[in-house]
Amino acid sequence: MKETVLAAALALSLGSPSAFAAETADVVVVGAGAAGLSAGAAARGAKVILLEKTTDAGGNTAFAKLGLNAAATPDQAAARITGDSPTLFAADTIRYGHQINDAALVRAMTVTSAPALAWLETLGAKLCLRITPVGSEERPRLMAPCDGTAVGPRLIQVLKAKALQSQVDLRTQARATKLILADQKVSGIEVQTPKGRYQIKAKAVVLATGGFAAYSALVNQVHPSLKGIAPVGFRGATGDGLVIARAAGAFLLDLDQL
Repeated sequence: MKETVLAAALALSLGSPSAFAAETADVVVVGAGAAGLSAGAAARGAKVILLEKTTDAGGNTAFAKLGLNAAATPDQAAARITGDSPTLFAADTIRYGHQINDAALVRAMTVTSAPALAWLETLGAKLCLRITPVGSEERPRLMAPCDGTAVGPRLIQVLKAKALQSQVDLRTQARATKLILADQKVSGIEVQTPKGRYQIKAKAVVLATGGFAAYSALVNQVHPSLKGIAPVGFRGATGDGLVIARAAGAFLLDLDQL
């Protein structure tokens, strides 16, 4: 049934055939939240096109309020908070996730948390440690804007500025509708805009489209207990990346973990 819903979404996304204008890029990134902006900014020296189907960058990140966690940071040392580590951070995360997390992904997140924080601060994020523990974490490690504002808009502000400074071609109202394959490998992407449809040939395509909490039909299928509950957060979280990845042969995991 999950596949049926995704197939129906794919059919709607493709629409009718039309003539294409084509161009090329080194990297195409789909989704301009924190992940997509970071990916675009990190592709140094490459021609990067960043596609965002809404009218501006932000995505779900723009709705984040509290902060981000990082372990073994200089801020913790300055506050004399000792004993924290990526291992302890990972243990907290897996406990929050009721032991069903992907341990390798959790490890990757926690090991890179302090370097990621340091990078954001070089961009001007200006985050400070909140001493009061959030939830049941073993050590205080939540970093939030020093002026008390929400973390999401601040991150988007600095990441967007970095991406544009890095000559990333940010295109809004540009919806990715299909991954182009050549010899069973992704070789580009098809894009729909208010002015028409076109293709971009690329050496790499990064899908950073987030989840599908705003795609009620799929939510109802994979998590029936949520049927009838209005989605919260980013209204653009409609699973576009999942749809086009599945159509290209990707195997999707953990759709029921909303």
